[in-house]
Amino acid sequence: MDKLDREIILQTMRGYEEANRISKADRFFRLKERKIEESILIFRSLYRAWEKTGKTMGGDKDTLSRLRIEESVRIREIMNQASVRMTSG
Repeated sequence: MDKLDREIILQTMRGYEEANRISKADRFFRLKERKIEESILIFRSLYRAWEKTGKTMGGDKDTLSRLRIEESVRIREIMNQASVRMTSG
């Protein structure tokens, strides 16, 4: 097994920290500005997704896999944005 580079690990951890900070600030802003009607629409959308993936244990594995991939892509985009901010600032 290759030895891990301390600097790369530190940069990665800083990237995760920055991505979490950006996500948290974005969530706070969106929640603060959200209207009741928007919240109801979001709830209904989440409920429909829950129904599609299966209410019982196990659910629809293909749909769950697709949703996991979409979430991974979203997190990767956040990490890329954080990386750009860190290198340009």
